[in-house]
Amino acid sequence: MKKWNLDDLRKIDYRFSLEDIPMHQRPLKAAIEILGSSVSFENLDPIEVKKIVQAYKTVLPEADSSWPGAGIGLISSLDKTKKIVLPLNYGKSSFIAWKIAGFTTHKEYNNWCHNKQNIALGVDYAIADIYDLSMGLEHVKNTNTEAATYWELAQSCLEDLSNALPNLTSNDTIIQSIHMTSELSLKAALIYQGAKIKDIKSHDLDLLAKKMFSARRHRDDENITSVIHKMPHFVNSRYSSAGMTRLQVVKLAIGSQFIAASTLRRLTECDLSQTIEKVSNTGPRSLFTV
Repeated sequence: MKKWNLDDLRKIDYRFSLEDIPMHQRPLKAAIEILGSSVSFENLDPIEVKKIVQAYKTVLPEADSSWPGAGIGLISSLDKTKKIVLPLNYGKSSFIAWKIAGFTTHKEYNNWCHNKQNIALGVDYAIADIYDLSMGLEHVKNTNTEAATYWELAQSCLEDLSNALPNLTSNDTIIQSIHMTSELSLKAALIYQGAKIKDIKSHDLDLLAKKMFSARRHRDDENITSVIHKMPHFVNSRYSSAGMTRLQVVKLAIGSQFIAASTLRRLTECDLSQTIEKVSNTGPRSLFTV
């Protein structure tokens, strides 16, 4: 195994800066590079990876280690939101929502969820959506770079939402990012399946979704339609208030994250959402209501 030190990591970080690699992706990318490009993501030595990731934080404290593709997104409890960066899972690990969400105890997490099982289940699904989006993109991004660019732009919009919503004072300022998270993801899925950009220039989410449904059906389709039908008109929302409460805006934001994830669930085997459905014993995921 290749030996390394902090000077090696500084040199790698310098190159990553020139290559415009996002900060949160750098620790893991450095680990993969040092351990050898022939090593698959699933078979990385967890001990060695952790050593490199932790050491990288000495070089770049701003880096928040995550899997490639930026597992950044939102969870919500009624009108409260919390940005999370999903950690890299090494080997086999259990799904513990309150730890992933950054709470120090399960009791603290339950209090944030108002001790409501349906709210906690919604957090589980939101985390699954962030996972399915980020990991799904990792599986397809090297097969269609044009589609991957659209998904990456959707992720940027989602990151904007995640940064802004927790402290947002004006509900209307975030509508555009919510819409674009959905629009860019739908267009990415269509491009991935052969559509030409010139043929999908519309901002009409309902039209784009129907094209995607026609290309490939999925169990999420009814729920996607439910979210889209609650979405304010894209152009009108630039110039006039959508008249929505904060709770409605938060639900739309979580819904747009769901749509983005679903566009990749139908194209890959990354489907943590379905696992949550099976283990929750509550049946299929409920329709979004705004």
